[in-house]
Amino acid sequence: MSWIFKTLFLIFSVSIGLIAKTNTIEIDIDISEQYQVIDNFGASDCWSMQKIGEWYTPQKERVADLLFSVNKGIGLSAWRFNIGAGINRTTISHPWRTAETFETGAGQYDWTSQGNERWFLQAAKERGVEQFIAFVNSPPARMTRNGYTNCTDG
Repeated sequence: MSWIFKTLFLIFSVSIGLIAKTNTIEIDIDISEQYQVIDNFGASDCWSMQKIGEWYTPQKERVADLLFSVNKGIGLSAWRFNIGAGINRTTISHPWRTAETFETGAGQYDWTSQGNERWFLQAAKERGVEQFIAFVNSPPARMTRNGYTNCTDG
């Protein structure tokens, strides 16, 4: 993790240099002193990867490298996966704010759903990501009182 501290120090140093050109500020960072433990450095696929996953493979590979590679990108160590609640075009008009679900009916699942998102899960794993977190923003529509994957009045 020392590269993170070095990067932050460089950014901080450049920023201070730009703000106070005439004043010199010396900062000592003791990386042997531990103040906290960070479990992971992660991000979420929430809604975006279903669209980015439609891109050509070289473009997807580039995005995956930028996200997950420690040599070519930011080196995320965790990736959150939106399980999805099902496409809802009735009350959600923005196509990036609704996602497929694996559930096709009570106790029935289609594990081939969310192919674009699953592509990025695999790309993350291939680039060394070890922590994966599954989450939902809504249960499937059939499980909600209003029959939608978002809130409505009442």
